[in-house]
Amino acid sequence: MYWNEVFHGHQNVFNALLIGTVVISFLPSIYLFFVQRKVEQVPTS
Repeated sequence: MYWNEVFHGHQNVFNALLIGTVVISFLPSIYLFFVQRKVEQVPTS
């Protein structure tokens, strides 16, 4: 099938894009997690 050939040919690129998208989508959550931990250590009220 044509799509199978295309998929196998671009599987590495597809995986790189997928991992990149996941990492970029998770970065804000990780950043906020570390910021919250720092805020807990230094209470500012």
